[in-house]
Amino acid sequence: MAVYDALQLITGCSAQNCGIVYQRLSDAFPEVLTNISNFKFPGRGQRDTPVVDAHGIVEIIMVLPGRAAARVRRAAADVMVRYLGGDPGLVEEIAAN
Repeated sequence: MAVYDALQLITGCSAQNCGIVYQRLSDAFPEVLTNISNFKFPGRGQRDTPVVDAHGIVEIIMVLPGRAAARVRRAAADVMVRYLGGDPGLVEEIAAN
């Protein structure tokens, strides 16, 4: 996934400001950026774009500021508590997905 697209989606920042958010993220949390690589999408005028896998994007979301990121953190905490508590309903949800 393109990191800038995820930042724009989660933080609500404009496409122009994603670079600023990315720079702040890399300054404050360099460890979450270790799995990022650059990819050049096909087409004329394309530049290198930072991309990351699903695990990496989750790590990034966990350290982002803002309400949307806070909702993701709360949802992750709910799933973790259910997992640690042995909730069998998780199995059904996983199978449905």
